[in-house]
Amino acid sequence: MPQDDANSPSPAADSVHTKQFETLGRYVQDFEFMIHAVRSGCIGTVANGSKGKFEYIQIAFNHSAMSANTLYEIYRAYIATALRGHLSHLPEKDKDALRSIMKDISKDFPKAVKNRNNLLHGTWYIGYGDGVSEPSPEVPVLKFKVTKDGIQSAPKLSDIEALRALSSECRRLTQIFFLLTAVLGNLGPPTKFFKHEEGRWVAKGSIDG
Repeated sequence: MPQDDANSPSPAADSVHTKQFETLGRYVQDFEFMIHAVRSGCIGTVANGSKGKFEYIQIAFNHSAMSANTLYEIYRAYIATALRGHLSHLPEKDKDALRSIMKDISKDFPKAVKNRNNLLHGTWYIGYGDGVSEPSPEVPVLKFKVTKDGIQSAPKLSDIEALRALSSECRRLTQIFFLLTAVLGNLGPPTKFFKHEEGRWVAKGSIDG
């Protein structure tokens, strides 16, 4: 049950709850900005050179039927098509880099979406309790999933640092999507914007740099 005035949390507990709410809000913002990067990349690719059709294109890509995974699958198809089309002039090392980047993202992006669904479709109970016990560092969210073996609890986050790590991953992917869109727009080859570091692709430059 929610706390009442007679059974309010201690200042220490209230501080933990505030940090949990803040971290959750930042995570939601970072995830949605990642989706914005994918959607705007799709829109920009289709709208390139089109006059008077931008709003029509926006209607299609902002429709509720466009789930996160659907948007990504379209974006990935645009990259593959570009490699056979207007990016076919790129040196093989850049083509291989672009394929490798997309291979990595095709694993990382669905994982980010799954994490988001497990968290935001769960039942959060920050600030709920007896008002006496010290709050657990574990992020308090309850989520079940139905599997072939029956009902199971979705993986929980150990603490708010784990949630911050998910936010950081969304920001990394956001930057990659924006720079990939720059590559699609012929603003530079993949090796200008990306480097392979510690087993993953990360941005090394900006659209202007």
